[in-house]
Amino acid sequence: MKINIYILSIFFSVNIFSQETFVLTFFDIDTKLPIENAVVLVNRTKENHLSNEEGKVSFSLSGVSTIEVSHISYKKLTFRSSNFDKKSIAFYLEPQVKNIQEIIITQRHPQLILKDIVENSRKRISIPANLKVYTREFDKIDDKYIYFNDGLLNFQLYYDKNKTLKTDILIEQTRSVGLIDPLDKEVLGYDLVHLMSSYSEFNYLDFIVSKVGISFFDYTLKTHPNNDQLLVMVVEPKDYKGGLLYNYEITYHQKDKIILEIDIFHSEKRLNLLKVVKDQRGRILVENKIKNKYFYKNNDYYLLQSIELIKFKNFKNKKEQIIDVRNVMHVLNFTNKLFIYDEKYLLKQKSLINNKSHLHTPFWEDKSGTLLTQEEEEIIKMINDTPELYYNIYKP
Repeated sequence: MKINIYILSIFFSVNIFSQETFVLTFFDIDTKLPIENAVVLVNRTKENHLSNEEGKVSFSLSGVSTIEVSHISYKKLTFRSSNFDKKSIAFYLEPQVKNIQEIIITQRHPQLILKDIVENSRKRISIPANLKVYTREFDKIDDKYIYFNDGLLNFQLYYDKNKTLKTDILIEQTRSVGLIDPLDKEVLGYDLVHLMSSYSEFNYLDFIVSKVGISFFDYTLKTHPNNDQLLVMVVEPKDYKGGLLYNYEITYHQKDKIILEIDIFHSEKRLNLLKVVKDQRGRILVENKIKNKYFYKNNDYYLLQSIELIKFKNFKNKKEQIIDVRNVMHVLNFTNKLFIYDEKYLLKQKSLINNKSHLHTPFWEDKSGTLLTQEEEEIIKMINDTPELYYNIYKP
């Protein structure tokens, strides 16, 4: 493929003149607690923003736009940006419903229902796709933060002549700070191409919908506790089955048969029961969680956010270490129009951990789609400001 770098640079451009920055904070109207993962769609820019653990969202806007706020568990909210004089606004969202989650008895085996849901979601996923993605990763060893990276990337997804999904990543901006030992092979970072491909094709659900999988898992269909339009498929490994088996909770739209959220994790019960669970690399797992959210509106259907956490035991110089890696990918923009580019602009490594910083603007402040919490900002500052403790090979 050839490049038109001008197209790349303006593809998701926003008029920087006369911009105003909005800070929205969302709370539960009953509990007054902050609401995480409220989706804020700015229609003028077609940008998706997600509230962080503090319930906050920040975005810049030139001109007037309709703002749509949605969350699986809360009633939708729509307003015009011109309706408010203040640019820092608190919203109290009302829960959709409050039901007791009930088990649904079905004539078909729940696994067959799940298989249909997965197949339909694969057919409906929006490919080809160009996704503007903000990604960040925190690494810890023995409960001490040692490394952080984040980046603003363009993922281009398309099928080749053999109908194989291809994922190319073009770098806009990145930053990397910290690292105790840059040669430590255990701090490998996440394979971003593999994650995006697997999440877009739902490959990580293959085993539980296979003929073999039914002998390893129990399947239960339940109502959603906060939304009458959704159902939840709960998939749990049988107690007497060993090995690398996860729990799954798959939330899908009952009428459209589209997956909206997926939670994958090792239950504490199972980890205690088996004592030792190893991943594909032979690492002893302490904790492993994946949470995916998907955007679905009209004909647009794509990964909106993924959060993956892995904690495992490692032995270095005959001493046990606990390594903890947390990765977040958030899709800020989507379009089904592809553009051409030169391969020299592609991310060559699987992870940003091997990539030097390329900074032009503070992209994490207004282009991330997901704000850092105050605690996360303090962690990054701590790593960046202590070169005597954290060898930083990746500074620009």
